[in-house]
Amino acid sequence: MKKTANATQNDVAPNLHPTTPTSMQPPTTNTPPPPETPEQIYSQVTSFLKAHSDQIFEVEILPSDYPFSPSSPSSVLSDGSSLGFTKKTLVQAFLIARRMLFSALKHLNSEEIYTQNVLSASAIILLFDPEHITAANYRKRHLVKLRTSTPIVKREDLAGAIQIELALLASLLTSPLHRHTKSPTLWHHRYWIAKEFFPYFKHGTSAEAQINTVYISELSLVMKAGERHPKNYYAWDYARRLFRLFEHQAQVTSQSDTMEKMARESVEVVHKWCLSHADDISGWSFLLFLLSHRQSNVEMNNEIVRKTMDLALKFHWTHESLWGFMRAVLASKIYIHTSLRTQFLESIHERLKTSIDGGTDRAHIPLDEATYLSTSQSRTVREVLKRTTTWIELNRQELNMLDCVVVVNTRMAGLE
Repeated sequence: MKKTANATQNDVAPNLHPTTPTSMQPPTTNTPPPPETPEQIYSQVTSFLKAHSDQIFEVEILPSDYPFSPSSPSSVLSDGSSLGFTKKTLVQAFLIARRMLFSALKHLNSEEIYTQNVLSASAIILLFDPEHITAANYRKRHLVKLRTSTPIVKREDLAGAIQIELALLASLLTSPLHRHTKSPTLWHHRYWIAKEFFPYFKHGTSAEAQINTVYISELSLVMKAGERHPKNYYAWDYARRLFRLFEHQAQVTSQSDTMEKMARESVEVVHKWCLSHADDISGWSFLLFLLSHRQSNVEMNNEIVRKTMDLALKFHWTHESLWGFMRAVLASKIYIHTSLRTQFLESIHERLKTSIDGGTDRAHIPLDEATYLSTSQSRTVREVLKRTTTWIELNRQELNMLDCVVVVNTRMAGLE
């Protein structure tokens, strides 16, 4: 009986775990997953934006031949607070977002227009096109609607919405996206928030801490955008406009000491940045704006200009942006003391005299009439041009200093 029972179990066991015939088994090679639909791509991007709505994240456009994992069907990559996709992937999400936004705009008078889904759609539109005025204005209307319709007891909802908006703008303005870092629409949108919702535009508790902390924080944002896109006019212009706005707020609240402190801290931060980016004319222009401000301290200005001149002469800096800054400072009576200007000019004259006399160890090629006329026999016109260009490159600092002296003397003669 036991043998029969065992035989019965053995006969039944194969039926409990049936095996697939060899001819029916799938191939051993990995088949590529089916392509994503635009709806799936849109859902992945919006999910990331919602998960990081109150954080500053980084977005990067990946090359079209980026080696995505063959085992993963996703063309949207995310790692912590970083998001990446190809331009083609972003276009697919943009088309859906645009259709959703314009569908909602048909009902402007409806309360249902300002929903989280439509806000996410407008964010994707700005991610694709930073100059999309309609999407930016929709987000402005959303904040205004919250301000006018939210009861006093729920003002924290408005504050939260503003912080979400600021985080999104900071992410777009500082990500490695060439058009976004210099977008006039996005920078104006951020300034509009600061102007319209100033009490919520804060990072501190006291009024003094609020103004100082906010402005230095915004300068950090501007400087990072300046590194992403050198000579970023729109970013530094935003810093100017925000400085004037904070100055007005300080005057209203009688906080002149706060403005002096903010101006001093701003000069130190920006000057340090300019020394690290000596060829950035926009940064030097903004530093000049700070030095010319009535809240600036002349003694501090003297120290800033002295340090800049010393480093420029010591390291033989030839950046036109830096020397343009020096020309503007030395040719005006409002930035530094007259005695210091005279000292700087004497230093420049001494350096020029040393260079002309050949007192330095740098190679100097004389540039005179014979250089241009000696074009026969062993020297061709091309060689003469090359020789002239070499002389200019080797003596570019001296030319900048000479130009500085001429401009300063001419300007001073006109002012006296």
